[in-house]
Amino acid sequence: EAQRAAEVRVRTALNQTYTEMATAHREVTALRQTILPAATRAFESVNAGYLEGRYRYLDVLDAQRTLIANRERLVR
Repeated sequence: EAQRAAEVRVRTALNQTYTEMATAHREVTALRQTILPAATRAFESVNAGYLEGRYRYLDVLDAQRTLIANRERLVR
């Protein structure tokens, strides 16, 4: 009975760990394929627009903050 209870605990922990890993994998994939490229393009566009006088410096900082936050998510 104790062995069976231990097996159930191990299986439960394994399932939970697998679910967490799969979720992290999906997030990393989304960050690499969609989110970071879009955030990079947005930052570059706003920065170029700022240099042309179309955006405020605060807009540049906001786009940069978003890009950095998503890079940090990828590292985590």
